[in-house]
Amino acid sequence: MVGVGHKESRFVIVNLLWLVVAVLFFVGLCTDESRADHSANSSDAPSYQRINSYVELFRDPTAKIPFSEIAHQQFKPARQFLNFGYTDDVIWLKVSLDEKDFSQQSWLIQFGIPYLDQIDSYQWVAGELVHYHKGRGASLRTKPFPHRDSLIPVHFDEGRATIYLRIFSRDGTTINAALMTLKEFERRDQVLLFFLGGYVGIMLAMALYNFFIFLSLRDRRYGYYVFFTLAVLLNVAAYYELLHEYLFQGSDWLNLRLNLYTFFIAIAASIEFVRHFLRTQNKMPRLDRGLACFHLPNFAILAYATFSPHPTSLWLFSMLLPLLLVIAICGIRSVYLGSDALSRYFLIAFALFITGVGMFSIRRFGVLAPNPFVNYTFMAGSVLETMILSFALAHQINWLREQKQLAQDQLIRQIRENNFSLEQMKGKLEETVKIRTAKLLTSLHEKEMLLNEVHHRVKNNLAVIASLLGFQILREENDSPVCHALRAGQSRIQSMSLVHELLCSNDNLMGIDVRDYFQQLSHHLLTTFTGAEQQIEIDCQVDELVLPMDVLVPCGLIATELITNSLKHAFQDHSCGRVCISLKKKNEQVELMVSDDGCGFVEDYQENLGMRFVKMMTQQLNGSLDLCCQRGSCWKVSFSMQRS
Repeated sequence: MVGVGHKESRFVIVNLLWLVVAVLFFVGLCTDESRADHSANSSDAPSYQRINSYVELFRDPTAKIPFSEIAHQQFKPARQFLNFGYTDDVIWLKVSLDEKDFSQQSWLIQFGIPYLDQIDSYQWVAGELVHYHKGRGASLRTKPFPHRDSLIPVHFDEGRATIYLRIFSRDGTTINAALMTLKEFERRDQVLLFFLGGYVGIMLAMALYNFFIFLSLRDRRYGYYVFFTLAVLLNVAAYYELLHEYLFQGSDWLNLRLNLYTFFIAIAASIEFVRHFLRTQNKMPRLDRGLACFHLPNFAILAYATFSPHPTSLWLFSMLLPLLLVIAICGIRSVYLGSDALSRYFLIAFALFITGVGMFSIRRFGVLAPNPFVNYTFMAGSVLETMILSFALAHQINWLREQKQLAQDQLIRQIRENNFSLEQMKGKLEETVKIRTAKLLTSLHEKEMLLNEVHHRVKNNLAVIASLLGFQILREENDSPVCHALRAGQSRIQSMSLVHELLCSNDNLMGIDVRDYFQQLSHHLLTTFTGAEQQIEIDCQVDELVLPMDVLVPCGLIATELITNSLKHAFQDHSCGRVCISLKKKNEQVELMVSDDGCGFVEDYQENLGMRFVKMMTQQLNGSLDLCCQRGSCWKVSFSMQRS
């Protein structure tokens, strides 16, 4: 039911607009120039008279009859309105005036809009022929009365005046002439200039207003609308000879073509404006192609106006009428498609404009009278169209702002909802993290306690083993091979037990400070394998390193074997000596060096069980073992800090 209501409202709008257009055409068709100026004749009778009642007419199809023979031609009374459309005939008008019907002021014949190409007047005054040449462009610089309008003075001779007017115009012969006093003409001209100034001001203001909107929104429709408004304004200025009067006074060639050039610009602008304003390319592709096709004849007319010696607007107005029909169909179609409010604004705004342009175009073909209603409907339509469409575009801006505000409000609401959801999720995640962290800390603490307990028990077990070996050593002779073997085993067990002891006393269960370890290890070995009469020193040059247990245990066993070997064999014939232990980090490698200043190695040296054990531990570290003897003995073991 809602869709049916919208269709009925659109149907009513379109039919009302068609009714308004039909009424305007009917008024323009039925209103002749005498009726249009009835109020002027009744109120201003002493200073203004229409020329029709004083005119007789003769048409010269050959355009070759001179003035000397024109008096012998047969003149006929003029018809209701003097509109001959596009014709190559020369129109002769015989104006017969009696001074009794006019006041004593200075009278003249004024030819107004639309302007004619050539007007020649001939009068006999006191036996002499007075000739004036007027017409489009020429009237601005010819005396008397240089003006846009063609002004011809009336000279009464013995109470009468007979004026022959030769009129020729290729651009449509529509004669809009009147008899008036000079003061009346000046008054009417001031009124016309006032309205023209107001028209120009309104159009420029609307163009500037929409131009600023275009700069702010970057919507091409506003750009094309500014182009269309300026083009219409330019065409009106050319039609009323304002461009020729103020800008191009010295160019007759350009003056003949200004109307066509400005009309070309206005038509091109109207085509593009309608296409972009109604979005015909998306909504009405066939009509859009039809509109775009009008560019071809428009450019052809531009070429014709440029290269033809005597251009006429016949072809332009012949193209303009079907173009107006297509534009009207586009507007109606856009309304029936249920588009936004801009389509209805467009149809309302263009109804009067298209009507005015249509009557203006039809008058060129000799159908309508040159009355003020037809003359100014085009201007009034363009002003109303410009203002209504400007308001329509302003309405579009307000609508866009409302939509933007609604979108922003919806986005803010959605963001707030999402933030609330995220806060809830964050709270749940934090609570979950706290619970799991507590569980992990508890588990870690339990594991640390278990690991510490393991190290403690291993240390105790190794200490028990070392004590048992110590008891066995006491039962053996001091220098017996069994005693030496038991002491070597006890030292190895003591080096491993020292690792577990340091792990138990250290907070870090993953690694041990090697400096403390080697100092305690060297002290233990020194007290075990040296007698009271020997003065042997062990120098520990160890960097501050933390090694994991799986690296430190084989490293400690290697150091134990090498130190033990130096203490047992290097100082047999010496009462003093020095053993140096060095542990340095170089890049990612660790170098362990054990050297002494003892007797060194003999030539027939044979590898014993301890050296085989050192090599086995070195292989376990994926390292290398080198013997570099300069003085005494020096062993160097290189390995990586991390086990692969």
